Amino acid sequence: MTPILLKADAKTKIGWLSECTGCEVTEERNGVYELELVYPIGATHANDIVTDCYIKAKPNQTSANQLFHIYKVSKPINGEFTVYAEHVSYILSGYPVPTVSASGNAQVAINAILTAAKNQLGKATGFTVAATNITLSSSINLSNVSARAALGGVQGSVLYTYGGEYEFDNYTIKLHKSRGKDNGVRIAYGKNMTELKCDVDMSASYTGIFGYVKTDDINLTSSYNVTNSSGISTRILVRDFSSAFGENTPTQSLLDAAVKKYAEDNDINSIKASVTVSFVNLAQSPEYANIAPLETVNLCDTVKIYHKELSVNIKAKVIKTVYDTIAEKYTKIELGSARADVSSIISQTVKEATDAKNIAISSKSEITEAYQKAIADATAAITGNSGGYIRLNPSENPQELLIMDTANASTAKKIWRWNLSGLGYSSTGYNGTYKTAITQDGHIVADFIDTGTLTANIIKAGIMQSANGEFSFNLESGHIYASDADLTGVFCVKGSKYNLKIINTSRFIAAGTQLQPVLGLEREIGETKSGFIGFVDSQTFPFSGLTYDICIDSTKGVRIDSGDAYTDVVCQEDKGFRVRGAENSLGSSRKYLIVTKDETSISGTLVSNHLNANTFAGLTHYRSLSDDNSNVCRVDFGLGVPQASTPSGAIEVRDSNNTITARADLFASGTGGASWQIKGSTVSGRIFVDTSGIYAQFGSNTAVKLA
Repeated sequence: MTPILLKADAKTKIGWLSECTGCEVTEERNGVYELELVYPIGATHANDIVTDCYIKAKPNQTSANQLFHIYKVSKPINGEFTVYAEHVSYILSGYPVPTVSASGNAQVAINAILTAAKNQLGKATGFTVAATNITLSSSINLSNVSARAALGGVQGSVLYTYGGEYEFDNYTIKLHKSRGKDNGVRIAYGKNMTELKCDVDMSASYTGIFGYVKTDDINLTSSYNVTNSSGISTRILVRDFSSAFGENTPTQSLLDAAVKKYAEDNDINSIKASVTVSFVNLAQSPEYANIAPLETVNLCDTVKIYHKELSVNIKAKVIKTVYDTIAEKYTKIELGSARADVSSIISQTVKEATDAKNIAISSKSEITEAYQKAIADATAAITGNSGGYIRLNPSENPQELLIMDTANASTAKKIWRWNLSGLGYSSTGYNGTYKTAITQDGHIVADFIDTGTLTANIIKAGIMQSANGEFSFNLESGHIYASDADLTGVFCVKGSKYNLKIINTSRFIAAGTQLQPVLGLEREIGETKSGFIGFVDSQTFPFSGLTYDICIDSTKGVRIDSGDAYTDVVCQEDKGFRVRGAENSLGSSRKYLIVTKDETSISGTLVSNHLNANTFAGLTHYRSLSDDNSNVCRVDFGLGVPQASTPSGAIEVRDSNNTITARADLFASGTGGASWQIKGSTVSGRIFVDTSGIYAQFGSNTAVKLA
């Protein structure tokens, strides 16, 4: 089909773009849907191709012509420019939806989104939704999103809630339970395949799941098989569900339901494949006219890919197509694991994290399965041997045993040699390189070794790595990598002088109360412990045998202990903290600093500005308080905004009974003067200065001018 250029109203025709040199439509499953057109700069309508116009073009073999909105026109290169356009459904990205809530099937939810966008715009969006075959009844509740994101692009969207596969037919929104079909199409190298780039990973593909719960009191198992649509050999995932029920007691019915749900939610039969296929569409060839329906491939269809030399024979879903709208044929399709959302970054990240966790959980069983497969493959190879030639060399007084693919050692390519020096295999003849060998001095040479248990005094290697790549040990550099490390017991790092231990053991105080540290760090000099850092659940007193102890305590906060001689304690008290010193770990407190939301209390001497920095009138300020808790006096300092009847500053002294024994208030006057009012427990007076002089006043008597 020749593309058509339309005005910004998407209705008025400008003309046919018959001179375009290329026009391709790319569509992804629940994703990208765009057109790219190449056009000569001097051709008809070249000047009419501007942003906001529309191009109508055929997007694939079966769909009607679609509208694509031009959003970018490149600068000319070599006499041509490129036009970039996105499907008309993308304009829903510019329709805000402040809030939308709906309950029912997917069609009801999409209609609610369109209505919410209409109410915000003040006019209809122009889009409608077709009936869906998704029967699930659920609900959505979204706010501050675009209409297109609400369809599929954020957590809680229609696609996230109901699943399915979108088909956008101009202004009609279609959500299918499964958009594509399996028409039995087989893409085979040498038939219609011209290029194949294939990356297939079946390591996480299974035909069923075996779940179990094993505790001290419970031993349950459950099996569930899934539809083997991927065509892989029988392979069962073994998974521990012991911790999957929270506070609920596991039962057989609960385990059965959990196993089934896990298999369905994680699509355990899917093949992680990334396949790009270039092929000839035989449906357009005259000789294939009778079977053309079988050779029609569309987005979301399931096809079978076969390549003998690459041992590829799998079923996979079409997740991306590139369609030449002028020639009306596909130029490229991609198959494999598709995205689950229009903008699936969030959901895809969550799924990848879940997949990583599942791989870690099942890594032990997968390694066992790999070993068992290696045994099976070796058994099949040996028992399926078609024979060979066994010779003693030389025939008289032989010195070695030969097993060969020909009768003569001079012509043999595949050969086993067994003599006094060892046993070896060569694929390049009698004198060829023996890459698989066992020598008399105990050396084993092999590209791959499959084994169950390997016992050795010394293993020399470069990098040791787990099967899933989550743990590695570089023996040359000493670097250890682990995505998640779980250490049990005592972990000790030995140095030339200092040692470090990470412990998780019980400790006891002098009174015999057992403590359970969550984490402990010990520093040792030789074998003598010189330091300890512990993090515990609760602790009243530090362990007397420890030299240093830093503890995070659920009731006391942070404790720093230097043994029996002295203890500093920092504790939460009414959203503050307290610092305490003691003569011994069990002794009474001597000195306190208490900081709370209401006040700060210091039991001792407060020294401010003891270095004489920024001194006022050359003074260093002291405040001495009694060390006797029963006779603590209090000095309060006040500062305020100057007003007519309130002091600008004040000092107040209280005794142990909280009685004001003395107070001094400083007032500022509006004329530039000031007054100092002094109050005792029974008498008061003041001194003030203004423009006329300095005055003194006792009680309520008349003020006397001093100067």
